[in-house]
Amino acid sequence: MGASFVGIEIKVVVPYGKAKEAVEFYKEAFGAEEVKCKTHSSLDSENDLLDPILCAQLKIGSSTFLVCDQPDASSSAVVGILAELEEQVLVENIMCY
Repeated sequence: MGASFVGIEIKVVVPYGKAKEAVEFYKEAFGAEEVKCKTHSSLDSENDLLDPILCAQLKIGSSTFLVCDQPDASSSAVVGILAELEEQVLVENIMCY
C-alpha cells in the first residue's frame, strides 16, 4: 500500500542561536502564537548558556509552522524554508494464533 499524504509541514531553519529572535519577530510582526517550544537544554545541559531552540511551533491564523535552529554552530545543515510532506502512518492489526 502506498503512502497517504495528509499535509505539508513548513520548517524555517535559522542559523544556530537565532531561533529565539525569529520567534519574537513572527510574534511581533504577524501576531504569531507560540504553540510549543523545545530547547536544546531540555536535551543537553551543556547548551544552557545560549539555550537555542530545537524547534518552536508557531500559529498564525489557522496555519502552523516550525522555527528551528541549525543543529549546531558548525553544522552544514540548510538554512532557509523547508517543506516536508506529512504521511499518515497506518498500523494494521496482526493476529497471532
